Amino acid sequence: MNKTALFLLAFAIFGLGAIGTVKAEALVLNRDIVVDDSVVRLGDIFRNTGDKKDIVVAPAPAFGRRAIYDANWLKTVVKRNNLNWSPTSSYAHAVIERSSNVYTASELESFLKEAISQKKQSDHFEIELENRDIKMHAPANFTGTPAIRDLRINEQSGRFSASLVLPGMKGKKNSFRATGRIFDITRVPVLSRQIKPGETIESVDIYWINQRRNNLQNNILTDPDKIIGQTPKRWIREGNVIRAGDLEQPTIIKKGDAVAITLISGNLVITSQGRALENGAVGTPIRVMNIHSKRSIDTIVTGFGSVKVLPRRKTIAISQSRQQAAIQ
Repeated sequence: MNKTALFLLAFAIFGLGAIGTVKAEALVLNRDIVVDDSVVRLGDIFRNTGDKKDIVVAPAPAFGRRAIYDANWLKTVVKRNNLNWSPTSSYAHAVIERSSNVYTASELESFLKEAISQKKQSDHFEIELENRDIKMHAPANFTGTPAIRDLRINEQSGRFSASLVLPGMKGKKNSFRATGRIFDITRVPVLSRQIKPGETIESVDIYWINQRRNNLQNNILTDPDKIIGQTPKRWIREGNVIRAGDLEQPTIIKKGDAVAITLISGNLVITSQGRALENGAVGTPIRVMNIHSKRSIDTIVTGFGSVKVLPRRKTIAISQSRQQAAIQ
C-alpha cells in the first residue's frame, strides 16, 4: 500500500472518528440581558443556541422596564425548543430589560415650559411637576422630542396639565399625562459679595436672581436704586435677598469730626465751625457743638464734613422725639 493510500485510510479512520465525537456546546444562561426589539428571542436568554437563536419566546417589556423569568419558565422554553438545559438551583432566573432613551423630569419640565411660554406669551415663570420622580422612556433609537398636546392652564390656581406624546409612536405606553404648577417669578437684586456694616454698596456689588413671586415678602427690595449707596446695618451674605430694614445711609460724619455749620435765614447765610457730637448720615439729624460759643446745636447732615442748622420748628420736633426716646 503506497503512502497516499495509507494517508487516506488514516484520515477516514481518525478524521471521521474525531468529527463523530464533537458535541453541541451546552446552553449558558446570559446575565444582564438588554433587548432593543419588541420581542425576546431564545438567543437573548441563552448562549450556544445555534440556529434557534432567533426563535421568539416572549414579548419584550415596556421601554425602560424589566421582566423576570424563573427557572421553571426557562426549563419550559428550553424543552419546547428541543434543547437541553438544567438550572443550577431553583433560584436561577433571567432578568430582561428593554433598552430606552430616558427623558428625566427636568428635561420634561423644559419641554413643557417652552409650550407654556408660547401659550402665556411670557417666560417669567418656573414650573414644577407634581411627580418629580417621573421619567419618560422612548425607543433607544428615538432622536426626537416629546410633543406637548392638550395643554390646559388654570390662571387662578396656577395649575397645568398636558399630554406628552412620542411622535410616530402609537399606544398608551408612548404617552402620559403630566400635571404641575406654574410659579410667576420676579427678578430680585442681591449682593455679589458679603458686605459689612459701614461699607457702601455699589452697582458692581449687585447681581440678579429669579424669585418666585408667591414667596416674595413685601419688605424685600426689588429696586436697585434703593440699595446702591446704602450700607448694611448688619452683615449681609452673598446671594441673600435684601429687606428694607437691612440697610441705612452710610455714616459720613463720625462723633468728634470737625464740621462746617451753615445757617440760612432768608437771604442771610452764616457759617461757623463745629464738632460733631454723634455719628450721622446724609439727611439725618445730629447734634454739633459750636467751637466758638461751646453751644450744642441741632443740625442735619448735608454732606461730608458739612451740616445745616435746622429751623426752630424742626429743632423742637427733634428734641421732643429724643425726649420721648429717652423716656422709653
